[in-house]
Amino acid sequence: MIEAVNVEAVGGAGALPGAREAEIAGAVAKPERATRFFSNGQWRKARVYSREKLALGARVKGPALIIEPHQTIVVEAGWRAHITQKNHVILQRVDAMARREAIGAKADPVIVGNFQQSVHVDRRTNGP
Repeated sequence: MIEAVNVEAVGGAGALPGAREAEIAGAVAKPERATRFFSNGQWRKARVYSREKLALGARVKGPALIIEPHQTIVVEAGWRAHITQKNHVILQRVDAMARREAIGAKADPVIVGNFQQSVHVDRRTNGP
């Protein structure tokens, strides 16, 4: 009889496949409404987008909220979200991207997958 098993793995992170895939042109993202959310000690105005209505190649500039049935992606000011040709959401820091592109490098993307995000959006968007 085995009562409990613990497993731990230690190692370096590998490259994310598709993270540097060719960008595609997409339709202009149109927000469904505007709201505000609390971030870094203050209330910020933001556009709200429905994830299912964002076309491949669409870009969303922060501050914005991208709403899905199981999560809300917060795109902070200074960041942008991009919908890839594989329908992934990639977040890139725009100000870092501008600095890095000025010296000929690419900004490192952050891929947002389908995971549960424990954010109380109702508290962040309803105000005090």
